[in-house]
Amino acid sequence: MNTVSKRRLWATIGALAGVVLVAVGVTFFAIRDRAAEPGGPPGPTPPGGDTMVVRVYFHQGQADDPARVVPVERTVPRSEQVATAALGQLLAGPTAAERAAGYHSFFSSATADALISVRVANGVARADFKDFSRIIPNASSSYGSAALLAELDATLKQFPTVKSTVYSFEGDVAAFYEWLQLAPPTDDSGQDAAVTEAARAFLTDVAGMNRPVPGPVTRTGSGTAEATFYSRTPDGQPNKALATIVSLRRGGGGWSVTGTRTANILVDQPRAGQAITSPVTVTGRAVAFEGTVTVRVLADGKGEIGRGFVTGGGDVIRPFSGPVTFTPPAAAGSGWLVFFEESAANGEVINATSVRVSFAGQPAAPTIGAVTWQPPIPAGDGWLRLPDGPGTLTVTAEVTGADRVEFYSTPTGTETESLAKLLGTGVAQNGAWTLTWAYPDEPLLAHFSVVAVGPGGRTEIMPFNLYHD
Repeated sequence: MNTVSKRRLWATIGALAGVVLVAVGVTFFAIRDRAAEPGGPPGPTPPGGDTMVVRVYFHQGQADDPARVVPVERTVPRSEQVATAALGQLLAGPTAAERAAGYHSFFSSATADALISVRVANGVARADFKDFSRIIPNASSSYGSAALLAELDATLKQFPTVKSTVYSFEGDVAAFYEWLQLAPPTDDSGQDAAVTEAARAFLTDVAGMNRPVPGPVTRTGSGTAEATFYSRTPDGQPNKALATIVSLRRGGGGWSVTGTRTANILVDQPRAGQAITSPVTVTGRAVAFEGTVTVRVLADGKGEIGRGFVTGGGDVIRPFSGPVTFTPPAAAGSGWLVFFEESAANGEVINATSVRVSFAGQPAAPTIGAVTWQPPIPAGDGWLRLPDGPGTLTVTAEVTGADRVEFYSTPTGTETESLAKLLGTGVAQNGAWTLTWAYPDEPLLAHFSVVAVGPGGRTEIMPFNLYHD
């Protein structure tokens, strides 16, 4: 073979090798990107070819409930990074046509380029943004923070692999949540057993589920959590197609249930905390065996005081509406409306949506909203580290339905409730209660509690813990 032929042969081999290496490299990066995000969205992604459909979630109409969001579909260039595409569309805000149709959001064209990255691992979606706190400063109110997180969470949690979310500004998780006046998510796995047990007790004792199977526990904030449970199939296996999610709040030395929900039974009326009379009209949407949803009315300490049925869809989710009659309790108090489906195989409760209510003539228990403090000490992992030496801490709690609000510190540890110390009673002004506490120069390791007392009863939350050298 002459020299020219040899050169041509080696050039051809080199070109082929380069093509192979490029192909391998493309495949490697495509696999790496697919591992960083969930697979395709839960719904279809027409029309195919070079485009796909993603869902984003905005608010629509009257904004009475910050957690209520609705999906909007967008056609975007096809990509393996579906969560990134969806979140990018969310941050661009509603289009002019969508706003004309009543959709609204804190996000707009001013935040369209704010997304830096999305990574999903072990069920946690971590989204990092450019700092847009100055663009939408009013999101830091208690309503605003709930509304903003509802849109972000719904857009990311539509993917089955995403169980919880963590957000950050340019890599700083604390900065994002401090802007919303919330404690950053923490890994408080030591409390998971207590959360699971409180949720299980409610599902068995109140919702009537038989041996529910525990699933993951998700921390939703400082002192709040969600526990997922599954009913059992006739052969005793967990039925993961039907999940009941229990919402809980920590206070008074333990965890208490604030409600349950399931994707198959969505309740519109009554709302949580609403006072009801007999008969109570219930509305919502459901899909169940033969469309039948059973509704139980329970009063705290008295058990079942009424029962009824409504009919939704038997094949797909459909609206339901109807009256449920009950015997009103003689004394003041609260209770539950539990909506559930029974198994066609054995009649057991297989999922349940539970709504906390009060009874006619009796006011609802006080509601405690956002709790803020001055000076602006960062709440690292839910702890406020007080500055050295003596000082003052001014705490403000948004409270409705109370005629007295008290602030306590309780030493950490087990069986310490009897050692709770009253720090003072708040001063009311414009729906908020404020306490200025002068703390001494002495060691402190305690839970901080807000207790609201009103005609409807007593409500307690533990918004943060205290540490002082």
